[in-house]
Amino acid sequence: MKTGELGEVCVKGAGILHGYYKNDAANAESFRNGWFRTGDQARLDSEGYLYIVGRLKDMGRRSGENIACREVEWVIRSIPEIEDVAIVPVPDSYRGEEAKAYIQLMPGATPEQVPPERIIAHCAKQLAPFKVPRYYEYRADFPRTDSQRVQKRELIKEKPDLRVGSYDRQEKRWL
Repeated sequence: MKTGELGEVCVKGAGILHGYYKNDAANAESFRNGWFRTGDQARLDSEGYLYIVGRLKDMGRRSGENIACREVEWVIRSIPEIEDVAIVPVPDSYRGEEAKAYIQLMPGATPEQVPPERIIAHCAKQLAPFKVPRYYEYRADFPRTDSQRVQKRELIKEKPDLRVGSYDRQEKRWL
């Protein structure tokens, strides 16, 4: 992997599992030439440090470019009034997928204090243009697992058209 390039983290060594018990399909998918594919996506910096930026299964793809949801979530979560965020892909006939940001504000913060335009401007300063989400929706809370992870599949299942009720960055209006 070259400096700054995204790639999958693969590991090999005595402490790594030898394979999945009686599961040839999982072994074929998870191992390549003795290397275990973790499913984590990372970037290598110029000093040789590896930064995990997302999961391969938690990715969007806009016009052929991969978008690590975790990276975009980290940038948006750095806005002080935002408590949590979840990025999900929205099917798009032209670009394949567009990114949607579900936003949970801190107690006492309002969408008027943190409008989509402010989030968009913040993202534009820290992300490549194709990574800035197109759609934004505010939520009081998220469906969560027992370990408090956001259940993105449940968000996606909530409505047949994920664009409904969202602010569209491209059209600059609420849908």
